[in-house]
Amino acid sequence: MSKSNLDDELVREYLAESLEHLRMIETDLLTIEENGASIDEQLVNQVFRAAHSIKGGAGFFDFSRIRELAHKTENVLDMVRCRQIVPTPETVSILLLAFDKLRAMLLNCNQSNEVDITEFVVALTSVTTANPASGKKEKTDPEVQLTTSSGSRIQISTFDLAQARRGGRSIYLIEFDLIHDVHQKSKTPLGVMKELMKYGTILETDFDMASAGTLEDGPPNLLLMEVLYATPLESDLVNQVLNLPPERVKLIERNGSSRAINELPAIASLAAAISRDGASLPSENAEPEPVPVPVVVTPILPPVAPSESAPVAVPEATIRLNVELLDSLMTLAGELVLSRNQLNEAVASKDDQGIRAGAHRLSLVTSELQGAVALTRMQSVGTLFSKFPRLVRDLGRDLGKQVQLKIEGGDVEIDKTILEGLSDPLTHMIRNSVDHGVELPSARAASGKVPLGTITLSASHQAGQVVIEVSDDGKGLAADKIAASSVAKGMISAQQLETMSDRDKIALIFLPGVSTAEKVSNVSGRGVGMDVVKTNLDKLGGKVEIDSIPGRGTSFRIKLPLTLAIIPSLLVSDSGQRYAIPQVSVGELIRIPAQLISERIDRAAHGDVLLLRDRLVPLLHLSEALGTSRPKDDDLAMNVDLVDTGSFEYGLVVDELHDTVEIVVKPL
Repeated sequence: MSKSNLDDELVREYLAESLEHLRMIETDLLTIEENGASIDEQLVNQVFRAAHSIKGGAGFFDFSRIRELAHKTENVLDMVRCRQIVPTPETVSILLLAFDKLRAMLLNCNQSNEVDITEFVVALTSVTTANPASGKKEKTDPEVQLTTSSGSRIQISTFDLAQARRGGRSIYLIEFDLIHDVHQKSKTPLGVMKELMKYGTILETDFDMASAGTLEDGPPNLLLMEVLYATPLESDLVNQVLNLPPERVKLIERNGSSRAINELPAIASLAAAISRDGASLPSENAEPEPVPVPVVVTPILPPVAPSESAPVAVPEATIRLNVELLDSLMTLAGELVLSRNQLNEAVASKDDQGIRAGAHRLSLVTSELQGAVALTRMQSVGTLFSKFPRLVRDLGRDLGKQVQLKIEGGDVEIDKTILEGLSDPLTHMIRNSVDHGVELPSARAASGKVPLGTITLSASHQAGQVVIEVSDDGKGLAADKIAASSVAKGMISAQQLETMSDRDKIALIFLPGVSTAEKVSNVSGRGVGMDVVKTNLDKLGGKVEIDSIPGRGTSFRIKLPLTLAIIPSLLVSDSGQRYAIPQVSVGELIRIPAQLISERIDRAAHGDVLLLRDRLVPLLHLSEALGTSRPKDDDLAMNVDLVDTGSFEYGLVVDELHDTVEIVVKPL
């Protein structure tokens, strides 16, 4: 593998892992904010390690701005972990915005070193210095310069050094030879960084470019990578982990000087190392650490508009698979080869019984393989749901509402394509629930409700489909208001409105331009949100139903197929042609004998309607819709497929109804 290909592969691996870390960070930060002064050190450590991993890899690949921003978030998280500051909503907001910026820089890493991150650095620094008023540090932290054996210098602030030494940790300057210590030992630089991060913290990294020489010097025999490293390990244990010559591992003293670990006296314990550096062990009479006081930090970053904080669907180029699933695929591939060989042999020998047995075996193996391959594309909806607590939090703060989001069924799996297509519809629906559904605390109190509104996002399997429900305990949908908006926009006539039920009126919310908002804001009011929801769900082969009770809340129920690659469908015939109707849209099959057609079918103003139990269902003849000839034989029974689109239903009249089959969908 060439060096350029290796570098590209390492960068892709780093970016994939970093983006995975960022997906988890958002949920963890919101939990940390909710806990307040009751700091969960394990959870903070988890976020800290994620930020640290991003910083470490960025330093190796020379993404200097990514590394700097990740380092500043590290400082804040370290102070939270050490209980020096309390994670107030303002502090968490600054961290969330910083991680949003990191995500954007990682997605465009080649230009990341040109990105201006000044406002983010200043905001994060204001948290660590507890000086929110000015947004700047009262004085600049002095820099410490550490000189390496190659003559290069590593700079680090005294603040970072002091934070790194907390908990009795020692600081080492480690020199790696990328040729002899890494490449020739079948390691990768990124792998070495990950190994170091298991036992401590990487403070700085630097490459000695002079050791590479020039093109005239020929191939280099030495490539130095220098790492400033903080760890609680003793010097002898550090060397066991690193497996380096001891003269290339140096202990940094508190006065800034350094000594190779082979020059140090034998160290019996970590306590002796702490004493040698001039620190004292905590005694029983030592004063306890001060209880952290919440520091109210006003974010100096520009506020993020709700549309900017909404989750953005970025299609992923990679997917994680279980090793057992891969083993199963390999086994089935082997079975497929055996079945093919048996069938070929039976065909060659003209063995009819062997051919039938081989075809049957091939069919069984193909079905199993189809199911296993489909599983490779299945992902849990929890990966999508985890993006919405942040959206609800930011919108609630922006609108002055108290809202919580409850998530249920996050382990339900669905096809990756459908999952990615759900992001926009769910975002619009949750935004509407916060803006239109949940009332202000004062209004909720006046109606006898608790000030805290609740939005529930759930997923479940029902009858071979995935059902996703978004419900709130707000004021519900005003059917008359939706109907009035539809009439005002010219979507329906006043005469049509007179015959509509409340359920039909509520379904009008999916028409373009219809809105119940009294004024247009940056959150809603333009009447495009629910129209987008309906359009996107139609593309996914799904449908949406609405249940709403005035004063008690609204529930949106989305029904989706498990996959779009293979769709269970009902075959029908009309005018000599066969057609497939997705089974998810088939509500009921009705056959009306010829002698009962006149009793069951009536003529309305614009067409035929079917009297079905207690309601009238409009009929659409497939031949008329497709512009083909329609048979006039009155002696034939009428076959009706009741099609449910979610917002309304109609009867599709066809010549014949056939069996159900699985349709394979491929792009043309």
